[in-house]
Amino acid sequence: MKRLLNWKSAFVGTVASLFATSAFSAIDTTAIVAEISGNEAAILAVGGALLALAAVAVGIKWLKGTIFS
Repeated sequence: MKRLLNWKSAFVGTVASLFATSAFSAIDTTAIVAEISGNEAAILAVGGALLALAAVAVGIKWLKGTIFS
């Protein structure tokens, strides 16, 4: 039983030390933010195209509804 308790305390201590060292390290996100902001025009173009297709689909549905109702 004592050996099991020593193993558990060693495991908990190792996990705690891993979290303690990663908590104080800073993550550099400038490259990711620059990449996302560089793709802004393409993202807006694709989003606009999807909205236009949705508007066309709704328009066709309404047109069919007025003709065949």
